Parts: sequence; C-alpha cells; structure tokens
Amino acid sequence: MISTETRRGYLLAALVTDGQAVTVARAVQLLDGSPWPTAGRNTARKDLRALALDGFLVAIDKPGRRTYLVDRFWAKVQIGTAAECWQWTAAVNPKTGYGQFRIGGTMRGAHTIAAVYRHGPVPTGHVVDHECHTDACPGGDQCLHRSCVNPHHLAVVTIAENTRRGMAPSAVAARENRCTAGHEFTPENTINKTDGHRRCRTCFNAWQRARYAAKGVAA
Repeated sequence: MISTETRRGYLLAALVTDGQAVTVARAVQLLDGSPWPTAGRNTARKDLRALALDGFLVAIDKPGRRTYLVDRFWAKVQIGTAAECWQWTAAVNPKTGYGQFRIGGTMRGAHTIAAVYRHGPVPTGHVVDHECHTDACPGGDQCLHRSCVNPHHLAVVTIAENTRRGMAPSAVAARENRCTAGHEFTPENTINKTDGHRRCRTCFNAWQRARYAAKGVAA
C-alpha cells in the first residue's frame, strides 16, 4: 500500500497538498524537492500511471497531454507516513466519530472505503477495525483514532473479533481472561457452552442461588 516513505507515496501526498490537476511536468517539479530530486519525466509518468491504476488519481485526457486529478476521496485525507494516522478532513458522524463519504447518494464510513483499497471488498460478517488504538483510547465515540483512514492501520476482522478488540468492559475482561465481575476463567471456573462461548461458574452459581431464593420468596 502507498506510503510517503516511498517516492510514489511522497508524490501522492504532494498532489493532495497541491490541490490542482497535475501533468507529468508538474509531477517532476513536485519531486524536485523530495528525497528523489533526480526523477525525470519517464519516472514521473510511471508513478502517475501507477497511482491512477491503484485508484488514487483520475486520468483526464486532453489534446496533446494527459492530466491527473487526485481522486475525490483521497483529496479529503491528510496523508502522512505509514506509521502515522491519516486524518479524515471532511464530514464526521457526530454520534460515532467515524469519517463519512458519500457514494451514489449513500453515506459510508470513510475508514471502510480506505480499507477496500488495501484489502478489497469487505466480506459479509466482517467489519473494518482500527489497529492504531492505544491503551489511552477512551473507546466508543470519544476515540480519536476513528477518524484515521490510513490503510496500514486498518484490518478486516469478524464482528466477534472486532468486539473482542474493543474497550467495552466485557472485551477488556475477555482479554484479561476474566469475567466482567473479575473472576478468573480457570478450568474449574469455566463453563464451556455449545455455541463456543464460555460462562463464569462462580457468577452462574450466584445467579442460580439468587433465582432459587427469589422463587422461595414468591412461593
């Protein structure tokens, strides 16, 4: 996937900042101040064609020359290095914190569209997960990483895996091998259900005792 640590990625970031249609000659000028200042017209032409094939640029044929425009999706992205979060600069859903992008009259998650560039279509039963979360993330709609569309930071996972990776109390407890009440899932304290899930035996026994006690009161 594209990275500003490569010549091609540097050129794309420069085109996004430039904000105008670009010719081969302009691409050479933009590369002149890069770590690859000796790149000539043939190199720039190949880079522009490759970026267009990858969906980052749109080619527009004009008499005697070809001009490229940055794809309208990537024009709304603050592109950085592969390690940095690429911030979505357009509309953001105020309830979820995810970037939004309109395609064919329908608003879609910007991070999902970015992931398609790297992974292809998202299979049924899967979602796009941000791998740039840190332990300091508050989770939920307050997570600042939700506006990141860096394909390097995105992974296609099952819905169950996405939930497990989250910051919800149940997800945190599962990663710590404990139930939500804090009881450790030891072999003796684990009830393995037929659907693949597990249940805390201590909590289950407490639930049963409370249930029987309630029945006794009712009787």
